[in-house]
Amino acid sequence: MLSNFNRDNYFLTKIFLFSFFVRLLFLFSIDADFLNFADQTEYRKISNFILEGNFLSAHFLARTPIYPLFIAIIRYFFDNYFLVIIVQNLIGIILIYLSYVISIEHFHKYFKFITVLMSINLNILLHNNLLLTETIFLLFFYIFILNLFNYLKFKKIKNVIYLSLFLGLCTLTRPVTIYLPFFLIIIFILNYKNFKSFIYHTSLMLIIFQTVIGFWQMRNYHIYKNFNLVTNKEVNLIEYYLPHFDQYEYGYSLEE
Repeated sequence: MLSNFNRDNYFLTKIFLFSFFVRLLFLFSIDADFLNFADQTEYRKISNFILEGNFLSAHFLARTPIYPLFIAIIRYFFDNYFLVIIVQNLIGIILIYLSYVISIEHFHKYFKFITVLMSINLNILLHNNLLLTETIFLLFFYIFILNLFNYLKFKKIKNVIYLSLFLGLCTLTRPVTIYLPFFLIIIFILNYKNFKSFIYHTSLMLIIFQTVIGFWQMRNYHIYKNFNLVTNKEVNLIEYYLPHFDQYEYGYSLEE
């Protein structure tokens, strides 16, 4: 048992050191212009609104609040975007550890492969070094997945609470997970023999999830008379897709 523990520690140490040095290479390659493309400029602008005391009234037309708030909190203490990047890289190492924990508990036969794959995922490494939502979203999502697997295995109330809470935080980071509770209900149905427990646990999950995202929906309704998590449905069409269509059809630059 002790030898297995030592081997696992040695394995994790090698993985962490490798990831650390790869991340250093990314950090040394970053300059100020690297943080000016894609949606990064908008997240920086929204974090400015928050720092000016306009968290609830600032115009988050197409953004949910968690990631801009994350940037603003770090900038409140140290107004440096590169510190945000450093913190995201530390979270990236935590993600490797979470993938190790999930895989060793639930996919033990493949835990080394899954952990190594996570540590060399260049897409995640890249996004750890950008002012984009992926890093924070994955942190919440991995904790959600860990608690979901633990819940399906042990059926404990605390795991229902945690998976619901972190699914709500995922949704307030990127609203792509807003429909996951419906799939969770199906999963609960397939894993329950006691109807009373199913109703209790499902109701608890839905109440916690809706409570987490509900404050933002109420805020949007108060300002925009709209309960959606984001309030302008046309933003991707107007601000992203159409400029790229014009770029290729008419030869315009994105600036034009």
